Parts: sequence; C-alpha cells; structure tokens
Amino acid sequence: MLMLVGTAAFASPSKAEGPEKKPVKLGVATSGPETVKAAAKDENLPPMLTDKTNGLNPELLKRFDAFRTYMYQKHGVTLEINSGYRSTEKQAYLYRTMPRGMASAPGTSLHEKGEAIDYRPASPTYNQDLAKFGLKIPYPGVENWHVERTN
Repeated sequence: MLMLVGTAAFASPSKAEGPEKKPVKLGVATSGPETVKAAAKDENLPPMLTDKTNGLNPELLKRFDAFRTYMYQKHGVTLEINSGYRSTEKQAYLYRTMPRGMASAPGTSLHEKGEAIDYRPASPTYNQDLAKFGLKIPYPGVENWHVERTN
C-alpha cells in the first residue's frame, strides 16, 4: 500500500518487513514555487515530469511519479513518459500505422481516457516494483512499457 504524505511517499511494510517506513521523495512539485525550487535542488530526485503529463488521471500520474522516483533512487535511472493521454484521432492514426496488435482500436484504448502511460526505458526488472505503487503491466512480455493503475 502506498501512502502519500506531503512530498514523501511511504510504502507500508508487510509483516515480514517489520514496522519501519522508508520515505520516498516525489519528483514532482505538489504546490507552489518553493516546492519546485526544493525539488529541483534535491539530488535524490529525478528531473521533474513536465512532458506528456497533460490529460492524465492525476492519481495515475502521482503513482507513476512515486514509482519513477523510487527507480531513480534504487537504480539511478530516470524514467520518462513516452506516451500518456491520446486523442481519439491520435489513437486512430496509431491503429492504422502500427503493426497489427501494437495499438488498440480507437475508442478502446485507456490512453484516450488518460488512464495509461507508456514509459521508457522499460525493463522487466523495474516492473517488479510496480505493484508497490498500485500500478501494473497488463500485457507482460508484450508491452513491458505500458502501465495502468491496479484499481
């Protein structure tokens, strides 16, 4: 379970992990210019997400940002959004131009609702930690870069 407190996220420990909660600082500003300045100066945070975030469900974006911050702190990698919200027109274009099975038909993609993120660089190693943040890869082994909320 993920709890967000201010600008820190805490993964609730399982009984096997014990009672300690380790903070995971988020890489996006949550309010005001002072938060942006503080986040920009913290070397434990990845660069803030600014590109391709428009139209995304705020809860999905918050969970993905907590995940990418964790990956930055754990592996030193900066994850970026390759594709987020898509218009129906954009989805139709991808459906027509991509290899069969690589894009959903227009009107059926969660990208059109702001409920999916394609990220890069994707890795099955990184994806092992998605559930800690309420995220999943619905098509493992096929689209290891496509992330959705678990609920």
